[in-house]
Amino acid sequence: MKKYYGGKAEVLDFIRKAEKSRGTINVFIKEQTNHKIKDLIPPGVLNELTRLVLTNAIYFKGDWKIAFNESLTMEEDFWIILNRSVKVQMMHMHPNETIRFNFVDTGDLQILELPYKGGNVSMLIILPKH
Repeated sequence: MKKYYGGKAEVLDFIRKAEKSRGTINVFIKEQTNHKIKDLIPPGVLNELTRLVLTNAIYFKGDWKIAFNESLTMEEDFWIILNRSVKVQMMHMHPNETIRFNFVDTGDLQILELPYKGGNVSMLIILPKH
């Protein structure tokens, strides 16, 4: 794994040292992602029933084909379920401008494609409906 992929396998003690093992994994991921992902595994997730943790870290920095306007970021409701929302920072595009993206609503989920510059790579956002 190390020779061909730059990865590593490590034996950790999830039974007696679950929190220490969690810290080891989180430090590795933080280093591999240039400190962008600091706590991949939150406290309490690993326990004596954990047998294997498989992680993968890819650091990708791309420019959007159509960029969000940072000055238009504002707090709005994000709906978790039909009758429950939380306030989050929402990004917006250009005001009063219609911009079209590939989007599909299957009834069970919604899929939105956000392309990056160059036209070869896109982010797909998949949201379950219920």
